Amino acid sequence: MIRAPDYHNDAPSHRHHVANYEVGRIFVDSGSSADILFGEAYDQMQLGDVSLEKVNTSLYGFAGEVVHLRGMVSLPLTIGRGTTRKTCLPRPTKE
Repeated sequence: MIRAPDYHNDAPSHRHHVANYEVGRIFVDSGSSADILFGEAYDQMQLGDVSLEKVNTSLYGFAGEVVHLRGMVSLPLTIGRGTTRKTCLPRPTKE
C-alpha cells in the first residue's frame, strides 16, 4: 500500500485504488485546478515513465518555487466497496 506521511490532517482523505494499487490517502481539494500525484508515489506503483505524456510546463508554489513536471498520466480510480464500487478513468487536460 502506498501511504502519505501522517502529518497531513487538513483535508478529508479516503482509501481507494489507483491503477490497481491501494492508496492509503487521497486528499480531496475541490477548489484545486490540478490533480497531483507525487513522484515518490508514482515510482512506488512501478508504472515507469512509458505511461507519462511529456509536458513542457511547470507548477509554481505560493512562495514562487518552481516544480518541473515529469508528465501527465490517466490512471484508473476505483472508489467504493461491493455493489457500490465504481471505476473511472479521469482525463488530464492541458490548460
